[in-house]
Amino acid sequence: MKKGRIAIISHEYPPNCGGAGYYVYELAEELSKYFNIDLYVKDSPDNFTKGISNVYVIKSYFPKILTFNINLKKYSKRIVDKDYDFIIHNEASGCFFSKNLYKKNLDLMIIYHLSINEPTNTYFRKFKLFIWQLLQDIMVSNSDKLIYLSEIDKKEIEKRYGRKEYMIVKNGISTRRFKSYNRRDVLIYRSKFEGKKIIFFPGGVTNERKGLSEFLNIVFETKKEYPNFVLLVSGHNNNLLNQINQKIQKLNLRENIIFLGNVDYKKIPLIYASADFIVFPSLYEGFGRPILESISASKFIITYNVGVAKDLIINTNMGVIVSNKNKFVSELIKTLNKDNLEIDKYTSKSILHNYSWSEEIKPLMSLNHKN
Repeated sequence: MKKGRIAIISHEYPPNCGGAGYYVYELAEELSKYFNIDLYVKDSPDNFTKGISNVYVIKSYFPKILTFNINLKKYSKRIVDKDYDFIIHNEASGCFFSKNLYKKNLDLMIIYHLSINEPTNTYFRKFKLFIWQLLQDIMVSNSDKLIYLSEIDKKEIEKRYGRKEYMIVKNGISTRRFKSYNRRDVLIYRSKFEGKKIIFFPGGVTNERKGLSEFLNIVFETKKEYPNFVLLVSGHNNNLLNQINQKIQKLNLRENIIFLGNVDYKKIPLIYASADFIVFPSLYEGFGRPILESISASKFIITYNVGVAKDLIINTNMGVIVSNKNKFVSELIKTLNKDNLEIDKYTSKSILHNYSWSEEIKPLMSLNHKN
């Protein structure tokens, strides 16, 4: 028997979303085993409603984040009357536009996705960061608890606001999901690249923080020593892609780079399985989901020391952490020249157990509930 009812409110949710949306989708799926879940989202979630009791689509139009949160007000009476055990909000801006949702004595928890370290090399980005920090101020003051994805997030927010009641619910992982591919499909996929080594960079074309522009310089240097490879890059950002394409042309890397766009959630395991290894040159991460995904897919990863890299990779053979561009080039060439990149399955299994969703939701299960 389910314990009670939870509202999950998220502007970002599959099928059209990034890591923050997939995080809340997987969290909702696991929580639905124990609670009735009502989901409030901006677009129809299509096939991403397993275990969800009710879905409410909030009308939104350009600018979608703003209008989503303004229109969320219309649902305030419904949300309060439902008498939820608690509300999980995946959008900080919702705390500003929907304050009246929380007049009753509801437990309001905000999932905090660290983003204050985005690049600020233009006036627009500086303005965006300024607005975002104002919204964060309101988010922190309005919430009963913050949900952090990692200790890094916790430390960053405490620097700015001091101590706040919180819980840490890290990105969980489903090992079955990353084994859900057909070996024949892997062979067919790999055959497209005519024997070249396949490197996968997950989420590289989403924002500048992912480091793709700088990584092209690393690819350029690597190609001088080992030209027979292809780099697959997922994610999509039109403005960034235009700049990146110009740089690819300038560095003569057209034959080595393939953009996959936004990869369907169900196809991501196939891409991981088809790759020889993973690269993650992101400049800053609160968690770094691809690091955990690479281990789940039993793939070696080369990464900067971001997110959970130190926790998962140091003192294991799961991958290697590099500190600068030159070391990244060196490790990339070394890894391309290796034929066997098998990781330690025993260590991998041990790590993944600690990051299973059944383990991650335990802090939420320990809360006092009304029903």
